[in-house]
Amino acid sequence: MPQGVRCPACGTPFSGEYALPAVCTRCGVRFYFDEFGSLVPHVAECSLNESDATARVREWAATVKGGKEFSRHFELARMELRYYPLFVFSRAQNGSPVRIVASAVPDCEPGITSVNVIPPSLKEAVDWSNFTLPKISPASYGKIMNVDPSSRALVFYPFWCTQYVYRGKLSKVTIDACNGYVSGDLNVEIEKRNPLPAAAASLVAITLEGALAYFNWLFALTAITVTGAFFIYASREWGVKE
Repeated sequence: MPQGVRCPACGTPFSGEYALPAVCTRCGVRFYFDEFGSLVPHVAECSLNESDATARVREWAATVKGGKEFSRHFELARMELRYYPLFVFSRAQNGSPVRIVASAVPDCEPGITSVNVIPPSLKEAVDWSNFTLPKISPASYGKIMNVDPSSRALVFYPFWCTQYVYRGKLSKVTIDACNGYVSGDLNVEIEKRNPLPAAAASLVAITLEGALAYFNWLFALTAITVTGAFFIYASREWGVKE
């Protein structure tokens, strides 16, 4: 625990146990502290509810490679709202201040490391029950991003998190609860079905059409029509889905 930690709200010295979030004994504010001192974290407000997030995932499922097949057969688990920590650093660039966003956890769900814009609507962190606490020191970004680590602010960013099972494979999906962006395993491998049944059916159909044409052209025309309809169906059921 860093020396001389004080409540960022009222300045009261903190002497409690090493636990996060820390709670000020005087004003009751919950705050975060690291080697650079203490600060009051903020929360990006969630703008998507669970049903909205589920709808976004199903829209996403229909757009991936083989989306029709995928969206019909994948099993979606229950959604869970989680808040992941992001450091927001201040840096001067061309004489103007800019904000640099970086994840405060090393391993996280898909999409969380891609957040680069914090929405302006923020509120003070109160309920920490579904928050993931920072696991990376802001000092680790000092040289990498050319920022002053002590300039960090801490924002908890909301994501709807879920998993899906497709052909026995378990994958993770996250939905940005502020803008609805879906991140997950986009390289869905649609099973390639055996084309031999279609090839065998083709040979039989061509042989039959030739025989019918020998006896009556009307029979042959009917057979060709039926064969065409069959191949439209077969291309969906036996062909390789793209």
